[in-house]
Amino acid sequence: GFGYGDINFFTGRDTSLRSGAKALAFSDGHALQVLDYSQDPFAKTPSDRFVKLLISDAQLMDLMRYIDASAALDATGQPHSIANAEANSGYFFVAQGRYSMFSNCNTWAGEALTAAGLPISKTWGLTASGVYRQARDLAKIQQRLLRP
Repeated sequence: GFGYGDINFFTGRDTSLRSGAKALAFSDGHALQVLDYSQDPFAKTPSDRFVKLLISDAQLMDLMRYIDASAALDATGQPHSIANAEANSGYFFVAQGRYSMFSNCNTWAGEALTAAGLPISKTWGLTASGVYRQARDLAKIQQRLLRP
């Protein structure tokens, strides 16, 4: 799994209300989160909380290139890791871009899907529900096209 957010609030360094509000207007930086799954990530997730989208191998490669490009590199060309403030929260890296109210985790996820060639509109991508609704509608179309 992957995520994107403010370097302080998202990584758990400072989860205060003040830090969350500051992230939306004057973020100190941005972080990319990488989660590894040792078990099925959907096993305990209610079915109305995720959408399965079909993508080709080429689209998956485009998605991975987008995620790779999101990581800021250090002087040696390696991603710059960030120490975790919370246990079992994956791995964090300094990210490219600028986190704000209008460039947030939801817009990052929508742009990732767009990079994979999926028709996700930025207009409705500022909120999780906006991205989710578009992904859900696309999944329904994909499923209809697969039916004989």
